[in-house]
Amino acid sequence: MHPDLSPHLHTEECNVLINLLKECHKNHNILKFFGYCNDVDRELRKCLKNEVLALSPKLECSRVIVTHGSLKLK
Repeated sequence: MHPDLSPHLHTEECNVLINLLKECHKNHNILKFFGYCNDVDRELRKCLKNEVLALSPKLECSRVIVTHGSLKLK
């Protein structure tokens, strides 16, 4: 299961893979159940993971840090 695959949420690289996977599922609606589209799916999952990892430092800066019992905002 993938997160929301709306184009505005992802990089161009991942959008290409999203479209390839959708096209594969459309063109091979039976074979997809036997792993026909798995290679594209694996590449898409890698791309989505890289997007999350690229965002994690930005998310880290916006988190609340607890130090010695008091809250500090970064």
